[in-house]
Amino acid sequence: MKEHRIYRQAVCLLLISMTVLLVGCSSISTLVRSGMEGVPAWVYEPQVSNSQRAFVGQGIASNAFNAKLLAYEDILSQISTYIGEDVTAQYYRELSTTDAISSLRLRITQEHEKSENGQEVVHLLAAVDADQLVLARTAAYDAMLARQDEIALILSKADLAYRHNRDLEAISLYVDAALVANEGYVENVAYQFDTLMSKVESFVSALRITVSRIRSEEPSCTVTVRRTSRLLPPKVMGAMVTAYFNARNGMGEPYVDHVSFNTATSGTFQFVPTNPGMVGTGEVSFSIDISEDIARLERAAGTEAVAGLKAAVEKSVERFSYSRVSDVAKAGVVVDIMEFSLQGALRDSMIATDMLVEEFGYDGVELTSVFSSEQDEEDFFIEMRRRYPGYRYIIYGRGGVSDVLPMDGGQMVLVNGSVSLLVLSDASVVKKTDDIRIAVWGENLEVASDEAFRRFGLVASSLLDDVMY
Repeated sequence: MKEHRIYRQAVCLLLISMTVLLVGCSSISTLVRSGMEGVPAWVYEPQVSNSQRAFVGQGIASNAFNAKLLAYEDILSQISTYIGEDVTAQYYRELSTTDAISSLRLRITQEHEKSENGQEVVHLLAAVDADQLVLARTAAYDAMLARQDEIALILSKADLAYRHNRDLEAISLYVDAALVANEGYVENVAYQFDTLMSKVESFVSALRITVSRIRSEEPSCTVTVRRTSRLLPPKVMGAMVTAYFNARNGMGEPYVDHVSFNTATSGTFQFVPTNPGMVGTGEVSFSIDISEDIARLERAAGTEAVAGLKAAVEKSVERFSYSRVSDVAKAGVVVDIMEFSLQGALRDSMIATDMLVEEFGYDGVELTSVFSSEQDEEDFFIEMRRRYPGYRYIIYGRGGVSDVLPMDGGQMVLVNGSVSLLVLSDASVVKKTDDIRIAVWGENLEVASDEAFRRFGLVASSLLDDVMY
């Protein structure tokens, strides 16, 4: 029994010796762990020469190909952390197609694949020249210092602008600094992208728009931009503000118009709309305009990076309601747009007239539709003065079919003419439109003609908008 026990001990010693020889430099614990997990020992204790540095990448996916791509990304992520600069975009294509990176003298020396819980797990061992890593790390550090110096210079300009109440200039400069920080690693926390973006958001959040001296019947007002971070809020110079309001185009289609203003050196501006298509009753909203800076940030850093900044801009919005009053309409306006056929005959129709009256009616401007068969202008005005003695103005026009062309199984009708706003008492011209030309296709002559005169009246209304208020 004693000899048998001695024999067993010798066998055990022999097995341990063989295991140590097989393991090499790997520890027993690593061997046990790798054996239990079904991966090679190099996954936990990679062995490379003294002139190299090892990086082990792991990828897990539903198939081996995608898992391997993720393992490449893992290796590049580790190298990026070591160097101090994200090099994934720079090297990913080369590494994933050649299993090497020539400039770093990197090569994939080991690969292992296994299945686990329905997923494929791939491990890759990359051996990298240590001297090349040091050179890359030094270059990245120098680039980082250069970025910090550039950011410091930009922020000194921004702080000067801020002290002189040029907040939007300061905001734009801070955005410049954030874009530099976004280019790579920055050691100084005060110069990092997130820190700079928080500063930009705080600057925008401190801005307040106030609206005063409102004349809702025009509409017009005075707009002021202030910074609320002081006891006596200073006016902000050179602030860009955009006004938004609803309008209709020449075809009566609604859209949102916007006009940009600058507070210049006074911190204020006068809002007076110049769009004659502005709806008669509505709301004007004013918003701090840093759209170009937001666009620059979004292109460089993505939508999520500017979400907080967009929210801060939205909170800056100030509004006022208005209802335009037409002094011309209050004085009384009759409307007669005569329609003529291709043969020159007066149509028994008020389509253009009714369309113009209807379009102005959307804005609360009341006009009176009339019809006269009197084609002589002198006699026409005598008739209008007799029939409407209490009215000061008349919208008078003539539109006629100038051509009819068969097309695509229907008719293309061309209508042209002009319309004027006149003083009824003496027929003096307040405004006359240029020649209005309309081309409309319809399934037959009547349908096409009616639609052409409808559009004629619609366009005429848009051309007279600016003299009605």
